[in-house]
Parts: sequence; C-alpha cells; structure tokens
Amino acid sequence: PGPRPVTEPTADIAWQCTEYLLDLLGRCPALADVRVDPGWPGDEQSPQMLWVSDIDANDLDHPVMTGGRIPANENFEVRLQVGVFDQLTNAATQARLGEILGAIDSTLREAPNLGAAIAGVKSALVTSKQRTVANTPDGPQGYAEVVVRFETRIT
Repeated sequence: PGPRPVTEPTADIAWQCTEYLLDLLGRCPALADVRVDPGWPGDEQSPQMLWVSDIDANDLDHPVMTGGRIPANENFEVRLQVGVFDQLTNAATQARLGEILGAIDSTLREAPNLGAAIAGVKSALVTSKQRTVANTPDGPQGYAEVVVRFETRIT
C-alpha cells in the first residue's frame, strides 16, 4: 500500500514504528514460539515472551526560521523485554536468549530504515542488549532487554 504518511498533527510516529517493529518480529520464523506483546502481558505469561516496556521519545529537534509546517527530527528508543522460562538449564536459557536477541537484531538489519513501511524513518537499529539468567525454585529464568533506536524526520 505504500508508506504511511505522518503528517497529521496528532500522528505519533513512535507508536507507528513500535507497532510495525512488533509486526516484523511477530512474523520472524526464529521467534515463532515467542509471544509478542505491545506491553507487559501480566497474568497471561508464556514460556517465551517479548514485550515493550517503554518508548522514550524525548529527543526532538525543530529547525528555526522555516515557513509553513515545521519539520521535526524525532529520535526515540523502544525498550523490548524478553523472558525465557521453559529451558531446563541456565546454559540452555542463555542460548535461547541469544537466539532471540540475534533474531531481533537480524530482522532490523534486513530493514534498517523501515522507510518503505513508514514515511520519515531514517534508521532503526539495535543499540543495546543485556541479559541475565537466574536459577529459581521454578527452574531457570532468563531476562533480556533490547534497545532499538529510531531516527525519524517528520515533515
């Protein structure tokens, strides 16, 4: 259908990008067993999950001395949380977390600007990854955070 324009005063490019990111990840074959949610799933937890914990859109730049509508550069970060709760060992949990983090990174490297899907996106790349695994009475539990930084130009 072509790029989705972001020209209305009420358009939120950060949410549009986040929705599209979640859709991309939800279609990734390596993440077929991972539940993908736009927020914390609460009591509806799954053995493997990925959810958005927050969207930090506080980097805005507006040029001065322009006529007409003022364009804006909006850079923001989407923090994705990952949970793996179905592996039998800490090593297997670490390995599965690694696969999920790799799939997220690889998916974005295939479509780094998402420009064909959302007008105004200049880049979208993983800028930070961290993870931890703990042995609990319920078995190994793994958690990871992936930060995806978007750079956009809204006209």
